[in-house]
Order: sequence, then structure tokens, then C-alpha cells
Amino acid sequence: YMNCSQEFVYSENSNHLTTNIIMKPISKFAGCLILLFALFVTEIKAQENPVSVYTYAYVEAGDMPELMNRMETYWYKVAEAATSDNLQFFAFLTKVDGFDIPNNSNVLIMAGYKDLDKMSETWNPEALFPNESMDKMSIWKHATIKHRIFVRSQDWVEKEGVNPDTDFNYISMSYHETDSPADLIALESEHWGPFVKAAMDNGQTTQKAWGNATIIAPSTPDMGANTISFELWTSLNDFMGPWFNEDATVPEDGLAKIMELEKSPRMQYIYKIHHVVQAPQPN
Repeated sequence: YMNCSQEFVYSENSNHLTTNIIMKPISKFAGCLILLFALFVTEIKAQENPVSVYTYAYVEAGDMPELMNRMETYWYKVAEAATSDNLQFFAFLTKVDGFDIPNNSNVLIMAGYKDLDKMSETWNPEALFPNESMDKMSIWKHATIKHRIFVRSQDWVEKEGVNPDTDFNYISMSYHETDSPADLIALESEHWGPFVKAAMDNGQTTQKAWGNATIIAPSTPDMGANTISFELWTSLNDFMGPWFNEDATVPEDGLAKIMELEKSPRMQYIYKIHHVVQAPQPN
């Protein structure tokens, strides 16, 4: 409800849905309707763009074989069973490159849920392995958690006719720091996403997919990132480049706008994709 003579611009950036509404003096009832509509649209956007939990961990070289064995023996199967209920997506990745390796993560576990409040009860290994002890199944005696973040997926494009089972073997992840995450995501979706999609379909790149996301939590000055972009590759050679051939026309103006919003140089890492589980998608 606004009782004033000047115009206000209301920017709703929650969940990175940007809605600009010019609000003039209106009745309290009409103002409530506008607010309810904005919240409704935002909620629809939130449902379309699910939140995933990214757990970054460090595993000693000597512990990696046992951790991989436990993942394959127990947790991939538990994840597959959980897709019939709350789990929407699961991926287990290991970092290929690294800097200051003993003090940083080298494993990334991604998990997306319908209901974040039911995360812990989603994982039920006892149902599949009633005769196994948690001590024998747990991976955390072999891994140290370094970070855990909540990430909301935004846009996604992939090469026409792509086969994720054979084409998605590596993922490069670029972390961006900006004062305007919604604007950065919007610019990437307007300029970079369509360019990559066209380049993939026209055979101008070996890249197989691209996407972006926003980091919802935590949010601290020390993180150095609040959005992520992803590139999917079949091989390490593809990632090493060149990413685009001479026939591709890079959207220089759009790229310049994106880079203007970035406060610091991007951090980029490449991961090997070991296993992915995804809930059946509705037709």
C-alpha cells in the first residue's frame, strides 16, 4: 500500500526473477493483489528452478579407492532408490585439476531435492542393506567436508541429439562474484546461452551443454562467488580447447556486459563425472 505522489520502482529479485512494477498511489486492496501476484510468480519460478546441495570434500589419495568402492557398492543404489520419493538429482564428481590441493576439496557431491526439509530422511541405506553396519557403509570416515552450499539452477542448453550417458564425462565449473547476481544470470541467458546453443548445434564447438546457477546460501564476503556457470564435455582434450572454431561469432558486446558485472577474476575447476542419478522426468 503506497500513499505518495511520486513513482516508485519495485524490484523483486527473490529467486532471481526480476520484476519491475511502477507503483503509483493505489488502494490497499489493489496493492495486496499486486504483491500476491508477484509472490505467486516467484513461487512458480522457484518450483521450476530447484535447489541443490553441493557438498565439497577432501579425500586423501590413500582413502580414495575405499571411498569410491563404498559409493559404487552402496550409495549409488541408495540414490537410485531415493528418486522414487524426494531425490530429484544426484551426481558424484572428482576434481581433475587443483591448487593448494591438501587444503581444498577434491570431491563434489551434488543432490537436488523436492523438499529440503526432508534431506536427511531421504537417505535410507538400511532399507536396501539391512545387514550392513553404517560404519561399513559410511563415506565420511574417509572424507573431510570443506564446504556445503545451496544452489538454485537457472538456465540450461545442450547440443541437439546429445546423449548424457556417453557425452557428459567432464564438467567445468566457473564461479563468478558480482554485486548483481540476477543481472549477471539474465545477461548470460540473453547473450551467452543462445550463442553456445547455436555453436553446439552447428558443430562450432566440442562443448555438449551449458548452464548457470545462483548460490543461495551461505552468503559471506569471503566466498568470492555467488553464481556458477557450467560447461559439459566428453573428454579432457575437448575442455583444453580451443572451445570454439573460427566459424563461431562470439557475442562480444554481451560478453563485455557480463564481464563488467564481475568484481573479480573467475575461479574455474574441471571435474570428472563418475555417476549421475536423475528422477524420471514428466512427459
